[in-house]
Amino acid sequence: MWHSTAAIRQASGYGIHRQMLGLGVNCSVVASSVIPRKPAERVKTDRRDAEMLARLLRSSALTAIWIPDPAHEAMRDLVRSRRQTRQDLVASRQMLLGFLLRHGRKCTGRSNWTKAHWRWLGNQAFEIPHQQFILGESIRRIEEAQQRCNRLDAMLGEALYQRL
Repeated sequence: MWHSTAAIRQASGYGIHRQMLGLGVNCSVVASSVIPRKPAERVKTDRRDAEMLARLLRSSALTAIWIPDPAHEAMRDLVRSRRQTRQDLVASRQMLLGFLLRHGRKCTGRSNWTKAHWRWLGNQAFEIPHQQFILGESIRRIEEAQQRCNRLDAMLGEALYQRL
């Protein structure tokens, strides 16, 4: 009894669950990693999978997972975005340090990314314009990634404050 299969096909993940409930269809979501399988069952077809799931559901061998509400899912998306942005920042920093090291340039300070290190970076200059361009672009990339991290941190703080 599908009322709007086109709309359901376009959705994914938890959205399908929410749509089916909205249509009045009882629906449970089960993690595929906890579905019991026999080692010999290697052939997969939609029909076999459906029959197996129906048998497991009838015998109460399936455990439904918790479905987050849209606000909780949005918070997860925000955390994932922050983690990815942080990884981008770390990768950008490593790329710049590698570039400088390939050209024999290493800051003599105690640690990287301090005020002194940034001053040192600002004093670096290359004779070849292409290398100077790479230096500038790398620094801008780091600054932009740091700004994205700061914006996401602020949004996370705001979201946490609202939930408390």
